[in-house]
Amino acid sequence: MVQENEVFNLIIAVVVGVFFLWNWRRIRTLHHLPLLISAFLALLLGWIATIAEGYWLPELLNAVEHSLYALGMVLVAAWCWRIAARREGNA
Repeated sequence: MVQENEVFNLIIAVVVGVFFLWNWRRIRTLHHLPLLISAFLALLLGWIATIAEGYWLPELLNAVEHSLYALGMVLVAAWCWRIAARREGNA
């Protein structure tokens, strides 16, 4: 069973992805961009997995979903850390 908020999260992620692509000229100037893109993709795959678990392999996809959320947050934290270090002149 898929919950409405899970579908809503995925729709928002797709809209953010479109916004990202629409503004690519400005976004590509961000420092450590591959790390940020990796974080977004991990979260996007997690949101896809949460919907897929309602239809197929619920136990496995639930573990995959939460692992991807954790990975995404670690990557966001690493990106923030690198940006902060860069502003302080350490990276």
